[in-house]
Formats: sequence, C-alpha cells, structure tokens
Amino acid sequence: MMAENYCYFHYVREWQEMIRAGKLGQIFYAEGEYIHEIVNLLRDPKTGEEYWRYRRAPIWYCGHTLGPLLTLMDDRIIKATGAQAGRHTYPGESIAYLDMEVGLFQTAKGAVIKILRSQVAPRYHDLIFYSLYGTKGFVENGREGGWGGTKGRLFLKDEMNPHDGAREIECLTSDPNAPEEAKKGGHGTSEYYMIRDFIAAIQNDTRPPIDVVRAVDMTLPGICAHEAAMRGGAWVDVPQFDCGAT
Repeated sequence: MMAENYCYFHYVREWQEMIRAGKLGQIFYAEGEYIHEIVNLLRDPKTGEEYWRYRRAPIWYCGHTLGPLLTLMDDRIIKATGAQAGRHTYPGESIAYLDMEVGLFQTAKGAVIKILRSQVAPRYHDLIFYSLYGTKGFVENGREGGWGGTKGRLFLKDEMNPHDGAREIECLTSDPNAPEEAKKGGHGTSEYYMIRDFIAAIQNDTRPPIDVVRAVDMTLPGICAHEAAMRGGAWVDVPQFDCGAT
C-alpha cells in the first residue's frame, strides 16, 4: 500500500462522503496545488552535497495533489501535458530547482485536472490546496496555510441559494472525534487512519485502498507531465495498468 497520507485528511474524508452522496453531481474539473519550499533537502548549503531529491522534478512528486483528487473523483488520468517556468530562483541548478511546474490532465471520465507544484518557491506558510467543481456545486479548502486546517468554501445547488453565495466551512486535518491515540501520528489524524487501513488489509487479506495499481495512477501522471513540459507542452498518453492486479 502506498502511504499517501493526504488522502486521509479529515476534510478530504468528509468531502468523500459528500461526493459519494451525489451532492456535487458529476465532477468535471479539479485543481490541486502543493507549494512546499524544501531547498535544504535538495543540497547541503554548506558542503554542496546533493541529496536524493536533487534530481527530482517538482511535479514527479504529485501524490499529495493527485492522490486526494483521484480518490475523491474515483477516476484516473489517461492524458497529460505540462509546462515549466524555468530556473530563476536558483539559476543553473538541476530540474529539482525549476521554479514551478504545471500539469494538465484528462481523466478517464472526461474531467480535467490542473496540478501546480514547486519545491523552491518562497511561499510561507506552505500551501496544499484543492478545489473541485461539479454539476451541482463546488468545494475548496483555504489558502491561509497551517497544518491544523483552513476555512474553505462550499456551494451545493440543491441546498443553497445562489444569491447567498458559498458557505464557509471548516477544513480540519484532524478528526475531532478520533480516539486520543490517533493524535500521536502526524499530519493531523491522517496517518492513524491510513495505518489502520493498511493493517486491516493484511489481517483480512484484502486489497488496500491504495494498492500498487492505484499508487501508479497517482504517480505516473506527474512523470508524464514533466516529460511533456520538457518537450514544450506536447500531450502524452499515460500508460494504463490492469485494474484487477493486486
């Protein structure tokens, strides 16, 4: 099981229940942004030693963005393209120091997803942002940062008046009703629930929620988007794997 903990944020799990209930209708567009400056993890500032992330393109690490979105949409990527913004912040460094990479994806269900990634842009607090648009409304978390959670926005056409606008909602990373032991992990209570799913799959001899095929679904599109970006934005077919594999 791939340990994509962001799929287990409390607000992502809440959104999943809402989407499964059909309240957003058919989702046709989604965005994810993960801006996390980790220059100190790319190269040692004193010795110049290259760490393992030094040769990792920003959008290769797209699990934190695509993972939750594909989980919420119950979808997979079939085509990818991308663009990169060059190396202005750290000229001459490796592809890891690209200022920003953008991936644009087409899904099997006909939706479009946009992903924005940087590991050098000086944005503080770091940003993880999601937005989903459906035929019956939209939902998004906030941009103000902080690992405890943000204030987001929600509009449901069947339940709200358009003239009143979207409703402000809490987007908590921790489940307030989780047992005390759940708070001993990291990233809110996400890792508690992730590990419980992993252990349950072992005990029950069942497929884990993010098995090897789903892990590839969440990872390979970023590799394809980077390839497309370095080729000037050509569209790339994302290889598909057997959904029945274990």
